[in-house]
Amino acid sequence: MNMNKTPEFIIIGAMKSGTSTIDRNLIVHSQIGFTVTKEPNFFSNNFNKGFDWYLNQFPSDKPILGETSPNYSRLHLYPETVRNMKQFNPDMKIIYIVRDPIDRIVSHLHHNIYRDRLNSKSVEKELIGNEDYILTSSYFFQIKPYLETFDSRNIKVVLFEDFIKNPTAILKDLCNFLNAEYEEIHFKAYNISSKKYLIKFHDTFHKLFGNNKFTDLYHLFWYFMSIKIDRPILTEKSKLFIKSNIKEDIAKFQTIFSLDSSKWNTYEKI
Repeated sequence: MNMNKTPEFIIIGAMKSGTSTIDRNLIVHSQIGFTVTKEPNFFSNNFNKGFDWYLNQFPSDKPILGETSPNYSRLHLYPETVRNMKQFNPDMKIIYIVRDPIDRIVSHLHHNIYRDRLNSKSVEKELIGNEDYILTSSYFFQIKPYLETFDSRNIKVVLFEDFIKNPTAILKDLCNFLNAEYEEIHFKAYNISSKKYLIKFHDTFHKLFGNNKFTDLYHLFWYFMSIKIDRPILTEKSKLFIKSNIKEDIAKFQTIFSLDSSKWNTYEKI
């Protein structure tokens, strides 16, 4: 534990936009320390555990501390997140990684399918019936409370597509943002498989037994069962549904951060 150092940056998401890859590549930096568990979710649904609990999640041997919790950019589910974060550190630095909103939704759906979470066998019905997919890809909606709460100089937006194309440049930029000296990092991509293995009753099992060696064995069992789940393919109707629901939001987001939507191939130009 490092009681003398306040965590000063957070990768807030977006979910399924490369947060694991950036987290795992920065963690090898000699100056940057992350929580032992990647997603402590302190400001979203563990705030009642207190500051001491949170500080105990960090190493004591790194001068620059931060964490990654994609739930922090799912404010429709966790509306107190920004207020809690401000209370803890009003100078917090925010890193928000975004990707083509349709690609992100496909990965989000894929994630929920292989973790046995869908209420419907129809991907289209699931998409239309669960607003979480649209709202998590509504990037302006998610970042607006942060812009209203923290200094804009403390907010860094990263395009997933830029990161994959030139990871070294993005990692250098992030080190500069965090006031860390750049160190050569041998880039490695994480959590990118287009196929995943079904884990039946995933959430129920974790709720009953938590995260431990027992649940690791449960995951291993399903790995050996080898029931592969391919990424879903959206119909044109589903794509139109997404576009019509996020077009205005994404336009605002791109204007504020001067982003080039041509990098988002499946979304096309707005």
